[in-house]
Amino acid sequence: MITRTRFVELLVASLLVVSCDRAERSLAPINRPPQLSVTAGEGTWTTKASMPTARWSLAAGAVNGILYAVGGTSGPNPLATVEAFDPATNTWTTKASMPAGNEAVAAGVVNGILYVVGGGSATWAYDPGTDTWMTKASIPAGQPRAAAGVVNGIVYVAGGFSGPNPLATVQAYDPATDLWTSRAPMPTARWGPAAGVVNGILYVVGGCNSSCGLTTVEAYDPATDTWTTKAPMPTGRFGLAAEVLNGILYAIGGSTGGDRLGTVEAYDPATDTWTSQAPLPTARKDFAAGVVDGILYAVGGVDVNYLALATNEAFQQPSSCPWPNEPTGFTLINDYGFSDPLASGQSQPIGTSGWYINNPDTVGVGQPPQPGGTGAVLASDNTAPCSPPSVMQLTYPTGFEAGWDPAKAYYDPSSPTTETYWGFWWKPSNPWQNHSGSGINKIAFMFTPTAGSNIYIEMDSTRGQYEIHVAPYFPADTRNLAPNQTATVVTLGAWHEIEWYVKYATTGSSRDGVVKWWLDGVLQGNYTDLQTPSDAGFAEYQFAPIWGGVGGTKSETDYYWYAHSHISRR
Repeated sequence: MITRTRFVELLVASLLVVSCDRAERSLAPINRPPQLSVTAGEGTWTTKASMPTARWSLAAGAVNGILYAVGGTSGPNPLATVEAFDPATNTWTTKASMPAGNEAVAAGVVNGILYVVGGGSATWAYDPGTDTWMTKASIPAGQPRAAAGVVNGIVYVAGGFSGPNPLATVQAYDPATDLWTSRAPMPTARWGPAAGVVNGILYVVGGCNSSCGLTTVEAYDPATDTWTTKAPMPTGRFGLAAEVLNGILYAIGGSTGGDRLGTVEAYDPATDTWTSQAPLPTARKDFAAGVVDGILYAVGGVDVNYLALATNEAFQQPSSCPWPNEPTGFTLINDYGFSDPLASGQSQPIGTSGWYINNPDTVGVGQPPQPGGTGAVLASDNTAPCSPPSVMQLTYPTGFEAGWDPAKAYYDPSSPTTETYWGFWWKPSNPWQNHSGSGINKIAFMFTPTAGSNIYIEMDSTRGQYEIHVAPYFPADTRNLAPNQTATVVTLGAWHEIEWYVKYATTGSSRDGVVKWWLDGVLQGNYTDLQTPSDAGFAEYQFAPIWGGVGGTKSETDYYWYAHSHISRR
């Protein structure tokens, strides 16, 4: 049976004379494909629990570690179905339905709310916290088969079709005012493209117009309301999905007409180049994708016989960093290279990484006002390991008061863990003003659910040189643990790899917990008498680099930089 979406596709193709099924064979390539920059086949795919409802032409978005799949179709009528996938448990849950069925939709997440747009004129907002839907201002002109992306809290909808005509239309929705505005149109009108956002730029890839299976890539800068043409995709297609991991845009699946593709290609905006990646196991089009904790999920879609799919497959990037002391058998829960802009304000999401930031950090009880320039920004450092050039830069300006951090980046796993490994790259500035009262310069924390309970790692000068120490701050164990294996001296102004392993004690009084840490691959400390609290385990990881101790202010401007974070668990 032909659905509404399929009927419109056939109508558009027939009215434009050249059918999608024939375009690949009868037309010359629109653009010359670029050379791939690295060896093909990077990344890995795994199969996850299938959606309860098979469907295509759906949308998806991730909020607080959960992927929401909304709308779509599996027959003649659009669906209002909403289902939520929890990667931590590999399970799906049915949620409140949309106000009405809708297909060929797009979605974007702003401040924890999922906005669904484009299938018709309706704009709906879903609040996962209350499992409720709200009707918002209608989109001025419906844009079915459009692509959407969020930049600085604004949802941009690009392309689609109106009757037989592909659209170049771009409309922007501001949830804060519930208003739509028109923006500069795309240079290339098209329907069925995909989009992703990297560093505040919206990239729209692929699609279909008089030719199906476009290689076209165009980049939109909301700050200037202008478009720029970029290197074309190696494989032209429509009905694909796109998502961003660590500053790289992945174009996944799709079709050139009568086929279904498993092709995955990665675009690096920094070099304007494309790279072939490990293929999607289930070739399909008109599916949805979303990112949860650095893992990309592809859900639903339709096969070559127009049978709806419930398939759910997960893609993990190859790690760009060596983590030599990560225990064998650990499961990755987050890997992120700080490649997204860092918004100002409290509890601001950092892209789709699963990380959030207080920038500057103003939530501490009794925290004094700090001087201008305090906070975090996305900076560029070509010497950064793993994922250059983007790094997170935290600034301690002259006059910064001790006992506080400039900003706090934090990650909350979907469930606590009692055995964990955390590796990251860190650089202190040179010069660096030590805190004279304490000799302590904190770097990172792990917090447990018990109030005030944490363990932190620090640059410590109490033994006459800069070393890496660990300090448990648990109800039954509060100490400063100095290196007891090797005391490597920290080099100011240089990148260092810190690796940190912590295992909970067997009971609340057994004092058999373990903490180990490494600096640049060399074991610094190994303690087996840690007394952790009787709770569920570590529930938050923080880059909250408190300067000091208390008392005193900075007489110079200093910096910390972080280049990459890798968290895993037993």
